[in-house]
Amino acid sequence: HKSIVSQPPEEVREFQVLVGDYEGKQFWGPNSLCFDNMGTLFFTDSGPMGDTSLANPRGSVYCVSHEDQLLKPLALECLAHPSGIATSPDGSVVYVAETMANRILRFVKRVNGVFLCSVYYQFNGGFGPTALACDSGSRLYVARFDFAGPAEGEKKTGRVAVIDDNGKLLTEVDAPGPEIAGMMIIKEKDDSEHLYLTEQSEGKIFCSPVTNLFDDGVI
Repeated sequence: HKSIVSQPPEEVREFQVLVGDYEGKQFWGPNSLCFDNMGTLFFTDSGPMGDTSLANPRGSVYCVSHEDQLLKPLALECLAHPSGIATSPDGSVVYVAETMANRILRFVKRVNGVFLCSVYYQFNGGFGPTALACDSGSRLYVARFDFAGPAEGEKKTGRVAVIDDNGKLLTEVDAPGPEIAGMMIIKEKDDSEHLYLTEQSEGKIFCSPVTNLFDDGVI
């Protein structure tokens, strides 16, 4: 629950703890993870919704380098529920969704290996971004989470925003449900790309060709 585990590719079925704490302090609870093109692991540590908030911004972003396997913080105990995370295709940029602040952070890796952070995009409305994915063209896809309506029959939709690598909003389309918890882009054998969403209020997984977002404006 509060660690990153892995399963070796051998026949061993048991999961092994990869990282479970930083300098002896247990994580709040890892939220999302991704790998860059070199195999470095990046992950957010936020705990359950509300544990790290605007009133208690103690969330973090970490990486485990493919070179030395050391756990290093990119942002340490200073974020309001960091959730989705994604890297650019060339691995030079790491994007993080800071849900409670309703914004996207951008970490840029410098030649000395240090990551510098800035606000990449600030949203308004809705609850906040929860999941991220990058396509092969370096466009960033952002799942904008909101809570499902309490009234029976009330239908709310989430949103998926697409931002280019200069921080310009390209398009924003309705998602099948409001509570988008996960998102990824998979490149198929024919080089086409498909966007997958998990929606927790209805417990469903949705899939759409990436081109639909631009051609039809739907998922």
